[in-house]
Amino acid sequence: MKPSGLADSPLFPRKIEEKAKFEISPSKITERKHATMTPRYHDSMIATIARSVREVGKEVSTYRLTVQEKETLAEIIYYFRRGKCRLSENEIARIAINILIEDFKTDKKSCMLSRIAEVMKA
Repeated sequence: MKPSGLADSPLFPRKIEEKAKFEISPSKITERKHATMTPRYHDSMIATIARSVREVGKEVSTYRLTVQEKETLAEIIYYFRRGKCRLSENEIARIAINILIEDFKTDKKSCMLSRIAEVMKA
């Protein structure tokens, strides 16, 4: 066995950085713009929404849904109940409303509500 030991074994490949020095030329390196994208929903936003939905809502609201929306909500509820997580129709609606509120607070001009409102206006 060599003095370097198992590090020379084919079962232990060399570090990628060592190979990269010799195999990649500067002309072949491409810049990736998507490497620094931030996550869409930050953990703090998710925690804020979870806290607000846990709070008992006392204001009464009524919404009219299409048959398709109601059926899809039932599918979502069934999916989460199979996974031992109980979500009600009311909680799902409140989560959706709170996501829209947080999105609106971060950037009023380019939030989802603003973009949808522009399409509906046309």
